[in-house]
Amino acid sequence: MDRGYESLTIQDAFILSKIMANVKTAKRLMELLTGQKIYKIQYDKNNIVECVAGTKGISVELHMADAKQSVWKTELYLVARDIFKEGRAVYHFRERCDGVTRLELPGGIHRIFVCATKESTEIVKDEGLKAFLNYMLNPEERGSNLVKMLDDEVKRIKANRTYEKEYRQMRYEETEANQRDFARQMQEYDNR
Repeated sequence: MDRGYESLTIQDAFILSKIMANVKTAKRLMELLTGQKIYKIQYDKNNIVECVAGTKGISVELHMADAKQSVWKTELYLVARDIFKEGRAVYHFRERCDGVTRLELPGGIHRIFVCATKESTEIVKDEGLKAFLNYMLNPEERGSNLVKMLDDEVKRIKANRTYEKEYRQMRYEETEANQRDFARQMQEYDNR
């Protein structure tokens, strides 16, 4: 079922991608989720990506303020369930060598899954992360300054009619692509 623009939340990749356009907000959110100081965030306009079980997220490039000035190509997914069923609130994945897990490819993609569940909010010790998880579960929960900033940004985005038009066009194009794909599959089936 197609979700209306008015019902979108921070968990929707479209809204999340627009939030990341606000560098100050994006930086604070990513510092919370990575536990690292970030000095620069870059993202591509068309940064929505898909991953595990049809989950949509966004891709960004994080420039870390560490001694090596590392750059992480990062994909961020916000979901309201524990898709990995390991009882964690945040999962970090990087490209590592099979058999020698201490070897990691530089410049590989760093995937962050934030899984907000009632259980995950109970195990998290960091109050900022707990407030963010609670906000994901209930957008009326505004338990920290960062969450208030994020919620204000979500409201600003949803009030923007240009973004609404962009979202509706994107949904239309996705529907058209799905219909073409279905027609192709039916044609292949008929040709058997």
